[in-house]
Amino acid sequence: MSTALKKEWYITFHTSENAIVVFREKIFVMSCKGIVPVYKKRIDTSHAKDKQRWDDMIQYAKSLGVPDEQCDFLPEDFTKQEY
Repeated sequence: MSTALKKEWYITFHTSENAIVVFREKIFVMSCKGIVPVYKKRIDTSHAKDKQRWDDMIQYAKSLGVPDEQCDFLPEDFTKQEY
């Protein structure tokens, strides 16, 4: 792995049904139902099936210093992508 990586990082894996957000020291697995992401805006969890998990993940990201505009986590068209 690159030595140029910052101390904290995350990567998101997703299908139209589920999302996995992997941080350096923690992994979150959530349903994508009820999530409507907007590019460069903190993801809105108000209608999420797994609202508590999404909120916990966002709170964890914020505790690591991830800015709101990077808390979008999913592309806007994630439900239309075929896998």
